[in-house]
Amino acid sequence: MKRINIFVLSLLTALFLVPAMAASTSTAVSTVADQGYDLVSYHQQGGPVRGNGDYPVYYKGAAYIFANSENKNAFKDNPEKYLPAYGGYCAFGVSVGKKFISDPLAWKIVDGKLYLNLNQRVSKIWSKDIPGYIKKADLQWPGIKDKSPDEL
Repeated sequence: MKRINIFVLSLLTALFLVPAMAASTSTAVSTVADQGYDLVSYHQQGGPVRGNGDYPVYYKGAAYIFANSENKNAFKDNPEKYLPAYGGYCAFGVSVGKKFISDPLAWKIVDGKLYLNLNQRVSKIWSKDIPGYIKKADLQWPGIKDKSPDEL
C-alpha cells in the first residue's frame, strides 16, 4: 500500500511539473538576424556594418541589432523597408526553389530592397540577370517560405 501511495504521489508530482517545465521552455528565444549586421546600414551607410547589442529591436521572433540609435529608430519606424527579401535567404537559391543561408557581405539593393546571396561567387552569377532571378524567386517564394530548408 505504501508503495502504491509513493507511486501515486510521484505521478501527481510529475503531472504538475511537466506543464511548468513546458511553460518555462516555451519562452520565446530570439535569433540574432542577419548574423548581427545592421540592416539599415546597407541602405544608409552604403554597406553592411556590424550591429551593437546596445541597440536591439525584437521583430517577428528575431532580434535585430543596430550600430546606433538612429538606425535602430529607422528600423522601428519601417521594418519592412529594411528587411531582406525572402526572409534573408539566398536570393539565387530561392530562384531555384531552395533556402540557403546567406552571407551578409554578398548583398545588393535593387529598387530599394535588400537581396542577400550565399556568397560572393553566387552573387556574381545572380548579378548577370538580376531581374530574371528576382522574377523566378518571387514565383518560388510563396511555395517555400513556410518550409524548412531541409524539406527542399
